Amino acid sequence: MKSQNERRANKRCSYQTSVICAYINSDRFYHAKTTNHSQEGINIVSDLPLKTRANIYVRVDYDSQDDHRPGICNCGGARNMGLAEVKWCREIPNDYGSFYKIGLKYLEPAI
Repeated sequence: MKSQNERRANKRCSYQTSVICAYINSDRFYHAKTTNHSQEGINIVSDLPLKTRANIYVRVDYDSQDDHRPGICNCGGARNMGLAEVKWCREIPNDYGSFYKIGLKYLEPAI
């Protein structure tokens, strides 16, 4: 049973791997790390903020030293690449500066 505060349609799976993000039609890439994902979206942590409602390209960073095992969770693993909308971006201050938690919702291809 979902709690009253839970608004997610799909279960989230905890999984950390490095990803690369970029605004559509941009050559500036951002490095980030996933914290969890589902069939509909992904949560990342970054040193840089992303604009809310922006569409971005996101893909797993295969050049990192992370373990990229597909299918290690019930939903089949994080997507290797895709387009997503930035739903929210929250600054998290800490003793060493700040970082940003960012919620992304995958965009489905037009049929």
